Order: sequence, then C-alpha cells, then structure tokens
Amino acid sequence: MDQNRGWMYNRLDGKYLSKAFITKVDEFIAFACQQEEFKRCQKLKCPCMKCRSRPYHDVDTIKFHLFQRGFQPNYYTWVHHGEPFPDEQGACPSSPNVEIVTNPMRDMVMNAYTPATVLLQEATRNTTQEPIPEAKVAKEPLDKMITWMTDDIRQSLKNMRENDEEFKKHSQRNKKSKVEGLKAKISHSQGS
Repeated sequence: MDQNRGWMYNRLDGKYLSKAFITKVDEFIAFACQQEEFKRCQKLKCPCMKCRSRPYHDVDTIKFHLFQRGFQPNYYTWVHHGEPFPDEQGACPSSPNVEIVTNPMRDMVMNAYTPATVLLQEATRNTTQEPIPEAKVAKEPLDKMITWMTDDIRQSLKNMRENDEEFKKHSQRNKKSKVEGLKAKISHSQGS
C-alpha cells in the first residue's frame, strides 16, 4: 500500500472531490476488503470524521461517508483496516534484541466481541446509534473496554426487554404489587 497518505486529507479540488482522492479511496476500500475481518463480517469500520472507526458499515456507505466527510484526523496507519500498529512493525530496526509485546487478552476480547457487534447492529438497523467514546479501543485499558462492552450489552438487553411482551406483563404485575404494598403502608400509618 502507498505509504504517502497525504491524499487522505486533500479531499476537495476546489468545490469538487479530487480525482486522486476518489481513486485512493477505492484503493483503501480494496485493501480493507482483503482483510480477514471483512471476509468474516462483510462490513468495515467507518474511518470518516464522524464515525471515527466505530460503527461497522457496508462498503458503499463507507465510500459515501468518506466522500462527504473525509477521513478521521491522523489516521495515517490503518490499524482498524488491517495494518499493524507502528510498534508491531518493529519501529526500531537497529535494535534486534527488542522484544515486541502483544496483549493476548485484548486480542481475545476484540476477536470475540467484533462479530457480536456486527450482529447487534444488523438486528437494530432501524434504531439510532448511541455515541461511542472517542478514544481508540486499542489504547484503552482492558477494564475500560470491558466496562464499555458491559454497558453496551446491558443497553441491548434493555432494548430487548422493552420489546418483549412477557417481560412487560411481568413488570406490570411487579409495579401493581409495589403500589398495593405502598397503599397498605400508608393506610396502616394513617390508621395508627
């Protein structure tokens, strides 16, 4: 892949999209579609200014977003689209004794969570997306990432419960019994 990525931030030629930008976006999409994650999910993280590599979209939506909004700031290394982090490439070639440390726990969580995210987005396609924290997941401590995932799962379960008729009936019965209990306490305290 071309390492000169200045084109990513030269989107317009006057008031129109530059031909070079359109060509390079097509090359970027082709590169990203060769990655294992795309082959598994048929969707990519959107690197536009608004999405910032968070939600997964189909290729046409990503192209539209990039043409309309441009790339997120400083995304010169495509870490969310198949390129390794700079420190994983051996940033210090003159130091052959440098040991590259990877985080297998992070890799395991990311591998397990990515397909679930895609399925969840497909299941809730007609709902609006809640904003997601701007920090890069790859740089977040594991506990923050787990908290974020837990909150996301909790919200999904809440949405599922709100649409489940049996759960609604059970909730109504609980509310009625609580109201009756409060009425009994009030009448008991007024009667004393």
